[in-house]
Amino acid sequence: KCGISVFEDSRQPVDVSPVVALVSSAVNIASFGFNTESVMRCLKTGLAGFDTKEISDIENYAYLWKINGSEWLREWKQNPKGFGEELGEEEKEELACLNEIRNRMVAPLYSLRENLKDAKGEDAAKAIYVFLEKINAAEHIKNLAVSLEKQGETGLALELERLWDTVIDLLDSLETLLRGR
Repeated sequence: KCGISVFEDSRQPVDVSPVVALVSSAVNIASFGFNTESVMRCLKTGLAGFDTKEISDIENYAYLWKINGSEWLREWKQNPKGFGEELGEEEKEELACLNEIRNRMVAPLYSLRENLKDAKGEDAAKAIYVFLEKINAAEHIKNLAVSLEKQGETGLALELERLWDTVIDLLDSLETLLRGR
C-alpha cells in the first residue's frame, strides 16, 4: 500500500498443497483402488505431468460414462460424445487419444499399487519415491514454483518447495527407520 512492501504470512492447511495432495491421492489409489475422485485429485495437482486439456478431457469422459474402479485399467470404448451418438472417425481418434492419456496416467499409479501391495517397511517408502520419480514430480514442482514466482506468488513457491523437501526427507527417514522390518 502506498509503495510500501508488505509481507503477509498466512498459513494454509498442508493437505491442500499440491505435493501432499499428489502423494495422498496416489497412496489412496494404491490402497483402495482407482476411484475417479482420487484419480482426478492426483491429476489436478499439476504435478503428474498432464496439461489442463488432457485432464479436462479425461475428467469429462470419466464423468460422462461413470468410469470408476477397474474401468480405469481397461480400454475405453464408449463414444466420447455421449449416448446415442455414432462412433465416426473423429470420435475414434478422440477415443484413441483418451486411451493414450489414460494409459500414461494409469501406468505409474498401477505400478505404485503393485509395489505397495505386499510392501513392508522400507519398501513402502521406496515405492512412493519411485512413483514420484516415474512421474518426474521434482521437475513439475520446479516448473510450478517458477510459474508461481512469475505470478508474484513467491511465498507459495517457497512453501511448495519446502513441502517437497519435507516429503522427500520423510520418505528417506521412513526408509531408514523401517529398514529390515
